[in-house]
Amino acid sequence: MIMLRNLLLPFLLITSVHACAQTGIRAGLDYESIMRKYHLNFLAGVDRDVNDRISLGLDVLLGLKMNEQDFSYTTGTNTYSLSRSSIGLQYRSMYFFGGTGYIASTIGFRTLKMDLLLDETVTGPFGTYSYLGVRRVPITTTIIPIGIRLGLRGELDGFYQDLYVNVGYNIGSAKDIFPAGLELQKEHALSKVWIGVGYALAVGF
Repeated sequence: MIMLRNLLLPFLLITSVHACAQTGIRAGLDYESIMRKYHLNFLAGVDRDVNDRISLGLDVLLGLKMNEQDFSYTTGTNTYSLSRSSIGLQYRSMYFFGGTGYIASTIGFRTLKMDLLLDETVTGPFGTYSYLGVRRVPITTTIIPIGIRLGLRGELDGFYQDLYVNVGYNIGSAKDIFPAGLELQKEHALSKVWIGVGYALAVGF
């Protein structure tokens, strides 16, 4: 709650001061590599133009739970399946170059929930038999993605669109979140550097 309050505070203060600024409500898709394997987020958010050059925004991003069957891999004598979901906020401060093009700084957070299912081959004490054991490991971690965004966005006048590219860095518990001794595929590790693209359709009023 403290992190959420801190992210919302500057947005609420500025929007309360500039009551005459235009507002827009958006919905869209965001495709990013918070984990090295790209995943799709649904987003909903708000835009607030402070003046002709400066705009603020806040998005809620929801990554739905992926199907475990899509993530089945073998490493050594272990086979594992990994499912994941995420939810987070992303705040942005945008500067327009005089047209539709803009550059923005962003900061937010993501709470990632992962469900790791291990099929472990275990050898008996005398080495004469083995059996298949199953172990489920729930994992939750929070990271703070910061970055730069380049995009094209229309004016907050009726319907408008936003097309953008993100690049950034993850701050937070981005390592050592999986069980010790388990070698996961590189694409399932959390990324330090991340990139993404997104598209939103919105309406201004």
